[in-house]
Amino acid sequence: MKILEREIGNQVDSLFETVLLKLANSYAKNKTNKSDAEKKLTVLPQKDGLLSRIKWMDGNPYIYIRSDVPTHALPHIFGTALCHVHQRIDNYPDVVRNESEKDLEGSLLARTTLKELVLSLNAENLMKDIKFNMKWENSNRHQGFKDLLSMLDRGSDDSFISKGSPVHQFFAMIYAKYSLQHPASMWKGLRKDINNDFPEFLESGENVVAIIKDTGYDDEISCLKTLISIRDELNMRPYTLITDKKDQSFY
Repeated sequence: MKILEREIGNQVDSLFETVLLKLANSYAKNKTNKSDAEKKLTVLPQKDGLLSRIKWMDGNPYIYIRSDVPTHALPHIFGTALCHVHQRIDNYPDVVRNESEKDLEGSLLARTTLKELVLSLNAENLMKDIKFNMKWENSNRHQGFKDLLSMLDRGSDDSFISKGSPVHQFFAMIYAKYSLQHPASMWKGLRKDINNDFPEFLESGENVVAIIKDTGYDDEISCLKTLISIRDELNMRPYTLITDKKDQSFY
């Protein structure tokens, strides 16, 4: 397979075909005219920002991938994006703002992180039989987490130690993600540093990990339950709602 004018091998060929079939079936089911069934998934480069992002326009998924990603890392990054398209088509739950309540500073980031945490775990599960070269991604994530932690200063503001703070919520969920996905050899030292400097994140993060392990993320239903449970554990309920997209109900 070739994306962004680079050959990436055949690791995600089967996943790609599955998503294309889901798209075709979705268009065929909902089409209003002949052209609706002819729309396709598009992959485009982006200069900076997230490693990948997805934008839907007129029912079409556009996957943007950072152009500086090394070729050996593209299969996993592209595969993850394909999984998120898969989830959208299958009406996986969403995380949205509670419009009836005041939004706190940083709450958008907390909501985005909540959704990304659970759906990325589901994505990894969908790709569990594919062997990827994760060295570049793991190294970047590791340094990225360290850089984020270095920005915190208890001396000038320690509001982030409160569970009700979006900053606390964000770091608790990032802790949970690394605990579950980061290579053990890299996580051991990073976890020790977090425990020494920010034990509040570790405590909340471990609670999130326990919820994830107990409830799971294998399908739409378990993802919905896990999103709700993490939201409530971290006191995000005042400004966060979980949408069951199958019947458009809110929790």
